[in-house]
Amino acid sequence: MGKCPFCGGEVSEDTLLYGGSCPKCFGEIPGEEAATDPGEQVKAQQAKSDNRRVLLRTMIPFVLAIPAIGMLFLMAIGFVIWNRNPTVETMVFDDVEEFDYAIVSAPDQPDPEPQQVATAPGPRNTAPRNVQKVDAMGVPVVEVKSSAGGIDFGGIGVTASRDGEALSDPTQIRNMLQQKMQAFGRQLKQCYDKRLKTRSDLEGRWKASFVVLETGYPDQVRFKGADMSDSEFEQCMVETVRKWKFSRISRPQPVEKNWRFRN
Repeated sequence: MGKCPFCGGEVSEDTLLYGGSCPKCFGEIPGEEAATDPGEQVKAQQAKSDNRRVLLRTMIPFVLAIPAIGMLFLMAIGFVIWNRNPTVETMVFDDVEEFDYAIVSAPDQPDPEPQQVATAPGPRNTAPRNVQKVDAMGVPVVEVKSSAGGIDFGGIGVTASRDGEALSDPTQIRNMLQQKMQAFGRQLKQCYDKRLKTRSDLEGRWKASFVVLETGYPDQVRFKGADMSDSEFEQCMVETVRKWKFSRISRPQPVEKNWRFRN
């Protein structure tokens, strides 16, 4: 038997060890092995700390995965952008083609009549004549050999390549652009002669810049004067170039070329 710590009465050993009520004073004996209550505040702090540790354990894998996911996302975007808009070097045609025409308002002089020269009769030449083809505006038709061996025609009065294959070799593309612009450039004379009617001092060098699309049509056409500027003349040239038709190519090709006009 043992004694109650409050009244000194006799209590059982189990009561002193595990806690219980004193049969004499009815006091609550805590007991040596009984768990003590730390209080509501301490228990709340402990629960908060336990929840924080659980949250950290859950978030650690996600935090570690964020840099890897971000890197993969950036690499995917870069791959798409790089393949969609590859960098293509601008083809610059530095040769300056001059237009040395008279003012359009000047009277046209008739061509002299050719003199008839008597020749001795000879054998009739039945060989086919080599006649250069021209379009409705008098522009020579330029033939460009395609990479597949067919003939590729472009622009006014010409047709697309027979096999429909787009040019991809930079040398072929440059040669095609050079030949087509030499033929098409004569159409700019109409804009120049028209503008000379109201501005006789118009002359100088203009730089053209545009992008030939895969379909062969020019886009983003601009003309900028190096010596002088004339918005009406430049707008006419822009509208003219937009109607040009080059051969089909495998990717958009930026182009720059100078034209010089004088009267």
